Amino acid sequence: PDGLIWVGTTEETVGFDESPTTEARDSILSSALEALPFLEEAEVVQQTACLRPVTPDNLPILGLVPGKEGIVVAAGAGRKGIHLAPIMGMVAADLALDGRTEHDISALAPDREFVGAESATGSWET
Repeated sequence: PDGLIWVGTTEETVGFDESPTTEARDSILSSALEALPFLEEAEVVQQTACLRPVTPDNLPILGLVPGKEGIVVAAGAGRKGIHLAPIMGMVAADLALDGRTEHDISALAPDREFVGAESATGSWET
């Protein structure tokens, strides 16, 4: 209704820096123009950048929190979160309501070891 067209996105490992970059803007514009050539004369009105939390091993964290009865964590999926949200939500609901799930989520355990993994800002501590 406002005449704006939203385009995006990029994925960069920059730690906790949410500053928009010229490189990201140019990459997004290039892709948008390839798909929608009529945007050639369009003007960029706003550029944003967001942080998407990811784990060092790039797998989400999903499971009961050890030592904290009834606490479930479902996080760290990064940009895949939009795709994984339905199943992560179903598993989290199973865990919250029944304390168990039929799905094998052992690789996603909140207390797993991140052996040899580093965060975007340096070393990762568990």
